[in-house]
Amino acid sequence: MFGIAAVLTLAFYIGPIRTRAGWVIVGIGIVLAIARSLLAIVNIQNLLMQGGAGGSQDLSLVLTPVIPIVIVAWAYLLAVVVERRHRLLSLAAAATLLVSLMGILSQTVFASWYVSDQGDSLGLAVLTAIGLVVSITFVVAMLLGILRELPRGTPQPSLADSTAPREVPIAAR
Repeated sequence: MFGIAAVLTLAFYIGPIRTRAGWVIVGIGIVLAIARSLLAIVNIQNLLMQGGAGGSQDLSLVLTPVIPIVIVAWAYLLAVVVERRHRLLSLAAAATLLVSLMGILSQTVFASWYVSDQGDSLGLAVLTAIGLVVSITFVVAMLLGILRELPRGTPQPSLADSTAPREVPIAAR
């Protein structure tokens, strides 16, 4: 839940969505979140049919379909930063949505690669490598994007500096 709050806080700080294209991006995020939630519900049903989760996993089972809301938050951030041409933050948000899409594809289209011994291990390795590259891209782009947006100006003197005796230049004496 902290991730949702952090991403939305950053997006709201940057500003509102101003274009229809931005709302289309949010719509894509909503579709991804619904797909992820439906997959989570199917997984919960399968787990409960096999005998239940037990004790400490009950809370995580209840929250699992709700957690994909963070996908919508990232889509909102992507919509906001694309409109304002923040390239690195756009890349980071797009990478997060791509990881979400890859997660959905790995549970649907590529699910057979995980469960059978006859699966395409090369394809699974390629999918894992792509996921790793996208995740690293996210981290680097997010850090550089945030650092790039920090204000750069002349450093303000601290309180400790203002109480220290100041030297007067020779020309002013």
